[in-house]
Amino acid sequence: MPAKVRRVKKLEEVEDVDVEEVEKVGEVEIVFTGLCAFLNLSNTNGTMPDPSVMMPRTSPEYKHVPFIAFDKREVTVSTDDGAPFQYVNTTNQDFYYRILDGHYITLLDDPVGWPNVLPSYDLVVRKDDYWPDAKNKWDRRFVPIGDMSHDPRFVGAHMYLGAGTVSAERMTDFPWEFRDEQGNPSLRGYFAQEMVYRIYPFRYTTEFTIQIVLEPIEGGLSETYSFKSARPNVDKIKLWIGNNDADDIHRALLRLSSQPKKADHFEFLNDVSSVSGIGPVPSPLVPKGTFPAPISGGGTGSDTGYCGPFNPNGG
Repeated sequence: MPAKVRRVKKLEEVEDVDVEEVEKVGEVEIVFTGLCAFLNLSNTNGTMPDPSVMMPRTSPEYKHVPFIAFDKREVTVSTDDGAPFQYVNTTNQDFYYRILDGHYITLLDDPVGWPNVLPSYDLVVRKDDYWPDAKNKWDRRFVPIGDMSHDPRFVGAHMYLGAGTVSAERMTDFPWEFRDEQGNPSLRGYFAQEMVYRIYPFRYTTEFTIQIVLEPIEGGLSETYSFKSARPNVDKIKLWIGNNDADDIHRALLRLSSQPKKADHFEFLNDVSSVSGIGPVPSPLVPKGTFPAPISGGGTGSDTGYCGPFNPNGG
């Protein structure tokens, strides 16, 4: 007796149905380096703007420029309307950067909020500690509130923070000392040389991509950049945002040690205050001739001395 077989008499109609997208998580890490002022991270100082980071301009003598950068081995970038990134000299063309020239920086999908500030933030040098006379006395061109806006002649870049985590994650190689106008020490110690703003989990559904918008402070056309991981199956995007000597950016990105020189450029961070004078600036506490040649893995990344970042209000 022959075996029975199942015979399909007609094909069923196929209907498209909505499939719920699976939410995934990635990590965004932004390393801040150089002359960066972290404003009101505790969101408790009514004399300051919401939690944010401000990068002041310097005089031509010091040549510091704000920038955004990435390592092409880890991250790729695309844009339809933005200026191109250029490779950083002496980094084997691994790092690419774009100078910021009076821009607001916005990370889309990270609404302005209240960051989670870890205890390591106390390692950031605080203006209230080395210059108490300047507490809560602001130059509103740098530290606007209410309907005021930054002055692009003095501010190179500014970024509001969202609900990510802020931490200090690298220390100076050697101690630094601040002195008041009479030459008396007001603060000395090892200080954080990098601040990290980290968002985890950063939620997405299809491709792990972040978008950063650069908008001119004085108005005009904005530029949008899309960043994504260059490494398969690695859901992490790491960027650098800094304010270093234009000839010194590679040192910050390669994390080379700083040189033991009096950091006169610190006066541009002190400019956030309305108090007259340049304010105390840090000097290295190392005997002359005893500091070794620059090494990898420990300095402020500056050939002109300690660059910051700093906490201007102690809050």
